[in-house]
Amino acid sequence: YKRQVKDCEEELKYRRKVIEDTTLSLNKASESKDRCDSSLTKTQTVLAVNSQVQQNKERELEALQEIRSQQRTLLEDRKGYHDQVVAILEGALRFVEELEKGAAKETTNEQAKNVSTGLLQLFSGHRTPVAHAVIQMLTQIMTSKSVNAADVRRLRELIMELRKSIEQAYNRASQEENAAQEAHEKQTAQIRQIMSDLKRQEASAKNYSIELHHCIEEEMAVIAVSSTRKRRNQQLLDAGQAMCETWSISYEYSTKTRQSAIQLYNKILEWLKEYFKKNNSDSKSPRSLAP
Repeated sequence: YKRQVKDCEEELKYRRKVIEDTTLSLNKASESKDRCDSSLTKTQTVLAVNSQVQQNKERELEALQEIRSQQRTLLEDRKGYHDQVVAILEGALRFVEELEKGAAKETTNEQAKNVSTGLLQLFSGHRTPVAHAVIQMLTQIMTSKSVNAADVRRLRELIMELRKSIEQAYNRASQEENAAQEAHEKQTAQIRQIMSDLKRQEASAKNYSIELHHCIEEEMAVIAVSSTRKRRNQQLLDAGQAMCETWSISYEYSTKTRQSAIQLYNKILEWLKEYFKKNNSDSKSPRSLAP
């Protein structure tokens, strides 16, 4: 009986310990899965933001390239304008040289007309004071009956002054272009560096996301195994408790039945003793079978 009680106690104790350990394992796996789920959600948010920022930077880079292209086109147009003005002013200087050499008025008038017409076309929208003075001097020379040396000198001075202002304006534009190109390259390099950093962050986040998926899968497997083990051991515990309780009830019943039988046997034995005593029997009284 004691051995049977001990076996029951050990079996139930073992099942309760297994259930306790499995519950701890199940809770730990569930907590780990929840952490991985939370981290995965945050990582997916980071990836979405990263992707949006990359798209914004790509558009920003495209916009910078477009602005740079427009600026280069503007400088090219300005260079073309500069070259045209310089060519006309070169013609104006040749015209002055012809005047200084005393060329025929018919010839010089034709040259002056060409120079004046070219300047009028180039400076039609933004005539500067110097350009205006050159055109006026050319007109004055064409309409005068004789050429004044002082007017010729003044015309040369005006032409040289206009050429100098044109060269200065173009040089300023070239410097601005160089500065714009330098700023563009610097800004472009910064954006490309940012995009490179974003791509590295994206790759790292994707790798981390894969690890989190593996974590979730592994913990789900642990949860499934632990849940099955806990359920099975709970069933075995319930069955063991029921079996031990049934055995205990059966043992108690058997004990009571045996005790009743012994009591009955002893009563019969006492009755026999009394019977033999009353009848003066010479036979030996039966041996007691009581334990």
